[in-house]
This record gives sequence, structure tokens and C-alpha cells, in this order.
Amino acid sequence: MSLKLPQRRTDLQISAGGRSATSVPYGSTIQQHLHAVYRQAAKDLEAAGKIDQAAYVLAELLRDAPGCVAMLERHHRFDSAARIAEQRQLDAGTIVRLWWLAKDKKRAISVARRHGAFAAALARLDKVDPQAGDELRVEWIADLERAGDLLGAVEVAWPKPSLHRLLVNIIPRGETLGGPSGGAMRAYGL
Repeated sequence: MSLKLPQRRTDLQISAGGRSATSVPYGSTIQQHLHAVYRQAAKDLEAAGKIDQAAYVLAELLRDAPGCVAMLERHHRFDSAARIAEQRQLDAGTIVRLWWLAKDKKRAISVARRHGAFAAALARLDKVDPQAGDELRVEWIADLERAGDLLGAVEVAWPKPSLHRLLVNIIPRGETLGGPSGGAMRAYGL
């Protein structure tokens, strides 16, 4: 093992990867102590309003990407939270929700499509911002309709009476499909 002197950091950039390039093997007692010191430092930095520094401690020193993302979200730093969530490969539903809250709807929809994460994102988004949840739901309905999944579009819209207006043309088209899907569409059309 080759050891070299630690170098001073010139910035507090959070890396894209989840692992540091090097680490020194300490005993478990020292690791536990460092963990406690870093955790307290993150709390103190957050309390002092030094959000970027607290995020760095959480993401880089503690390797706590979910904690970092949650802290950034508490401070409405949705763009930073979404970037870290995506870089550290947190679950797609969280990434979609954060990009949506960051007002990068195009990116949110792209991630939702790529990972099939519309439902997971809605479950999370509805809890924090029901109106934003409805906006994402409208996009999902349009996405399903474009893909030819008319029954899926109806099933997504149906629990929200305010979105039934979107189904005016979808249900009649779906009824012409025949088979189980057409039958289900007829039931929705009643």
C-alpha cells in the first residue's frame, strides 16, 4: 500500500461517483468517531446556513447521498438535490420528483420514461405538492396516449375527476379496440 500526504482541497465540489479515489484503513472505533464528528459537522453547517458545505460533508465524507438529497430538499435546492440523486443513482421516482420540483420538466419526463418511474414519482410528488402531482399525471396520460396505451391513460386519469376532461376523446377511441381493453373502456365510458 502506498501512502502519501493528504492534500488540501481547493473546492467543495461533490463528485459524480459514489466512492472516493483513496481511503485510509482505520479501525472501527476511529471510523465510528469520524462518522459522528462528520455527522455533527453537517448538522452544525446546516444550522449555520452553510448548505453547500453541509451537502459536501453528507455526500462526500459520510457517503450519505439520500441524507444529502433530503437536506438539500429541505432548503428548496431542488436542482442540486436532483443532480446528486441522479449522479449517485438513487431511485428513479425520487429523481423524477426532484427534477419536476426543480422545474426541469423535460428532464423529469425523460427519466420517468427511461425508468418507467411515473407511478413512483407521482406517489412521492403527491405527498409534497398535489398540484405538481396533477401536472405530472397529465404528462403521463399524454405519454400513454401517444404510446397507444389508451386504457393505461384512462386508468391514470380516473382517480382524479378533474382530469376526466382529458378522456373525452380517449375513451371512445378505446371502445373501438374490442376485446378486454375495449370492454374496460366501455365500463369507464358509462
